[in-house]
Amino acid sequence: MNNPVPLEYVTSFAQTNQALMQHLATALLTGSDNGANFQNYAEVAQAQQGYLQQMSTLWLGVMMEAVPSPIQPSKGDRRFAGEEWRKSSLHSFLKDSYLINTRFVNDLIERSSVDEKTRGRMRFFARQILDALSP
Repeated sequence: MNNPVPLEYVTSFAQTNQALMQHLATALLTGSDNGANFQNYAEVAQAQQGYLQQMSTLWLGVMMEAVPSPIQPSKGDRRFAGEEWRKSSLHSFLKDSYLINTRFVNDLIERSSVDEKTRGRMRFFARQILDALSP
């Protein structure tokens, strides 16, 4: 099987995600108000479950050399309009994984228990970082 995604990439990605979730869970469960923190942890776990389902579907599609269902960029985002993003399985994987990761980060921001001003700042800084990481 000709696998366009190196195993090291998938392994590194999974390990990084696990470390991020452990860090978030530790911060949520060791705070002073454990009841509210448990609710926050449940929200993070729900977001993580959706994220892992999407990434698993994407990885399985790549491993089986199936064409994964296309994940559409946000309306007005023309970064992935080129034909190569659809023709090349590697480019398609990069696009889809970037979009899934972007949505996951934005979902975590929206679920955060901070005031609206702080959430706006988080959105701004996340957008700067995510745009810089765009393939």
